[in-house]
Amino acid sequence: MSRNKRDVFYAGDDSDVEATASDVSFQLDSEDASDGSLTTELTEPELRHSLPHGQRTSHPRGSVQESFNSDLLPDFSDDPDDNTDGRRKQKPEGFGLSSVGTSIVAQRPLSLVLFPNGRMQKLPSIRRHLTIFTGRLLKGIKKASSLRADWKTFRGYYRNITRKQISQEDSEEINAGIRKLIDKWELDQKERDKTPVYVQDLTEFNETILRTQERRFYLGYERIQLCVFTMLGIYTVNRLDALLFLQFKHLRFSIQRDPLGGPPIPLIEIRSEHVKQFLGLTQTNNFPLPEIIDDPSLIFSPHVFVFGILFFLDAFEAPRLTSMGRLRELLTEDGRQEMQLPLKPEVEEYFLFCKTKVVDGKPTLVWNEPINASTMSGRLRTLGEIHGWLHSMFAHRMRYGGGKVLNASGVVSEAQQNLIMKHSNIRTFLDHYLPRHIDTDMQNIMNGRESNTGLMRAITRMSRWIDKRRPRRLSAQQRASLRQHPEYLAAVQRRDDAVEAYRCDPTSEEWARQQRREREVNSTFHRLGRALRKQVRSEFDRKQAVLDIERQLSGAAINDQEATEVLRTQDQMPAAQIHLIEKLFTWPTSNSLEDEWQRRNVATEAVTQYCSVWEGGPLPGRPKRAASSDESDDDRNVTCKRVARGDNKPHAFPSERDIALQAADKQIQEEGKPRRCFQCFGNRQLPDHRRMQTWSEYKSVVRHFRTRHLNDRRCNYCEEQLLHEMHLRRHAAAVHRLTT
Repeated sequence: MSRNKRDVFYAGDDSDVEATASDVSFQLDSEDASDGSLTTELTEPELRHSLPHGQRTSHPRGSVQESFNSDLLPDFSDDPDDNTDGRRKQKPEGFGLSSVGTSIVAQRPLSLVLFPNGRMQKLPSIRRHLTIFTGRLLKGIKKASSLRADWKTFRGYYRNITRKQISQEDSEEINAGIRKLIDKWELDQKERDKTPVYVQDLTEFNETILRTQERRFYLGYERIQLCVFTMLGIYTVNRLDALLFLQFKHLRFSIQRDPLGGPPIPLIEIRSEHVKQFLGLTQTNNFPLPEIIDDPSLIFSPHVFVFGILFFLDAFEAPRLTSMGRLRELLTEDGRQEMQLPLKPEVEEYFLFCKTKVVDGKPTLVWNEPINASTMSGRLRTLGEIHGWLHSMFAHRMRYGGGKVLNASGVVSEAQQNLIMKHSNIRTFLDHYLPRHIDTDMQNIMNGRESNTGLMRAITRMSRWIDKRRPRRLSAQQRASLRQHPEYLAAVQRRDDAVEAYRCDPTSEEWARQQRREREVNSTFHRLGRALRKQVRSEFDRKQAVLDIERQLSGAAINDQEATEVLRTQDQMPAAQIHLIEKLFTWPTSNSLEDEWQRRNVATEAVTQYCSVWEGGPLPGRPKRAASSDESDDDRNVTCKRVARGDNKPHAFPSERDIALQAADKQIQEEGKPRRCFQCFGNRQLPDHRRMQTWSEYKSVVRHFRTRHLNDRRCNYCEEQLLHEMHLRRHAAAVHRLTT
């Protein structure tokens, strides 16, 4: 039996305690007990079966078989307080709750041994128990904050199953052990970056979300969804999980009487439920968001986007309430303060941030499932890089910025701030939320002058480090350099040795070893790529600053790269997206209330229309292709013939888009083995580059048609209804020369 030294926490009496959880003995020497040492030797159980000499096992080397005796583990089955699964299922929508440690909370009963007096005697490491169950080790801890977060999660679980707090004495001993481990392993104690984002940053961010073609979605609703997420994130300062679990039943809509005698005001109320499981209390916060009619920006107006989604769903129970224009006609009568706008019962169960799945080749909104937190976080991070931010964008930055604004506003009391942010006291905000970039204008204040608040806010927010030229991907030369890295070459050598060993001895063990070495090569390449990409992005500002300084001081031409990029992006946008941007990127042209209502109504209608637009799906892992790249060489050589004038009326020349569409149509009609899909070409809702996409081989078109279109019952090209799948196949073969 092998013995390895592991550090474990010990909190309790100095007396020897015999472990009953397994065949492992946790004991302190007399010297260790006297000086309060928190480390001991941990005897690892031998989990492998003894095999006869020469007999091979089918498990890969280094794996651990799950062959331990479960009877040796402590029995918590008769503990009525240990039924945590039921309580997690009963937990409402998760508003205000942190998800830290939820992946390992199921194993926490193994990490706790209680004695009859209720005093906690041992706290073995969670890592050890997960090793026993899965044969795999958790990721190594590199930051001190991770260690403290695990201890915080364990305290919550202990309180959940015992209904009491860990004693102050035990907590002090555990904290002393944590500090000792931090010093011993030299864990990183640097605080996490708390650079905030404010409404100004998110307004520009929403503009990038609406414009960009570097990140595409299946449906336009997903793009609208992201804009709504940023608005609700900063206006309610809620956590990520709290927002993702929002259902329409948590939103209440009404029109309110204006106390100043003006027209009725549309109101959105967000009901945020915060659950205190240990106390058995449910706290509900209502966030009222009235429409601000004098706000010139529509890009960051929650009413334009949310009401646009509601009209897309035909969500209101009143059948005639189908547009924002009809809603403006409503009044509050007989001195009442409000008129409610009830939703249909089935719509109330929909998730605002729902999933999108591809079913039979068609994107579908799954309204009864919320989007994954990892998906939303990944989209925020990717779009933040496209926007040009240096720091990674994540949802908690909106809590940093929102909390900072609340704290500095002077109109929100400390108790009100704690209620909004769901903190027990102000210490949580000071320790974990308050940005460390001081935005106080110390120079002007000390000189008795007025503080330059605008400048100080600008140099401490996320957009200070914005630069859309910052590279997001490695160049071909940089990727090639990774294959000459010593670590990568060493991994390749180990892989080649494993391949040669398998040729000489083709057993299951050698095969598993070869596969493991192959995965090691790929993971090494990706790890080195991530490190190089991070280095390139961090060094970009310094190198680019030198180039910009030299360019400006040398009197060279101005940098028109940004204008060129805007023109290129607009050229690639589908017509529906251009229409959406034209309606949202408008400004008031008069002081008339009716004109402002009309401007907002048109923008809401544009959002409603764009929710159902097919964008064509994401293009992961590679840059966005230009629209012209989908055309064949023959298409690019098509020239525009000048039409002779038969009269004095001018004739409009066809655009490049019309020429490309005509060439694609001609190829579909005449080519013997077509390399374009007639069904995609006939679908006018698809972007042009998807309609005119050219495959390199005929069989690739056949494979695409079998995957995407066999469930279609209508020929988009011929506009002919088809009865069943065989009818579609015969039509494709007879009319379009596509044999499937």
